[in-house]
Amino acid sequence: MPDFLFRLTPGPVFARFFAVVSLALVFIWFGGLTLSGASDTAIAGWVNGHSHLKAFTKSNIHSTTMALGSTQILIGLLIALHAVPGTAKHYAYLGVVLISFGALSLLFTNPVWINRLGGFPAIGSGQAIVKYLAIAGLGLWLMGSRQANIIMILGLILVLGWIGGLKFIAEEANGLYLSVIQILPCLDRVLGCRSWSAY
Repeated sequence: MPDFLFRLTPGPVFARFFAVVSLALVFIWFGGLTLSGASDTAIAGWVNGHSHLKAFTKSNIHSTTMALGSTQILIGLLIALHAVPGTAKHYAYLGVVLISFGALSLLFTNPVWINRLGGFPAIGSGQAIVKYLAIAGLGLWLMGSRQANIIMILGLILVLGWIGGLKFIAEEANGLYLSVIQILPCLDRVLGCRSWSAY
C-alpha cells in the first residue's frame, strides 16, 4: 500500500469508535422512526406479505411495531452509553445481529422479486433489507467474531454491486429520477437527467 494511503487508513481505535457511534445512531434513528408511526405502512406490508404472519391483526402489528421500535432504541442506547457494562453491550451487539438476520429472512418469505423483469436477481422492495447483512457483520465484528469481516465485505458487495447495478435498468433509473432528481432541480440540470423520464 502506498505510504500516503497507509497514513489515511484509520487506526483500530478510531475504527471501533466510528463503528460504535454509527451503529448506535442507526438503531436509535430506526427505533424512533418505528415508534413515530412513520414505518407502520412498510411494516404492515411486510407482515401482510409474509408467508407465516398473514394472520396478524392490526392490533398485533401495532404491538409488534412498538416492541420493535423500543428494542431498537434500547439497543442503540446500550451501545452508545460509555457507562454500560461490557456484558450488556455484548447482548446489544447480539441484538443487532438477531434483528439484522430477522430482517434478512424476509427475502425468503415475502414476494421481493420483480416478476416483470424475470424475477431473481431483479429485486424490488427487498433492496432496503439487503443492507442488514453489512449491519449484522458490524455487530459480529464488535462482538469479536472472526467471520465478521467476510460478512461485512459481502454486505458491501451486495449493496454497492447488486443494488447499484440495478440502477442501470430503465425502470430503476426512472424510479430514481422520480424520487430524487425531480426533488433536486440542480442535479436535474447538471446531470441532464430529464431524458430518463422518457422510459
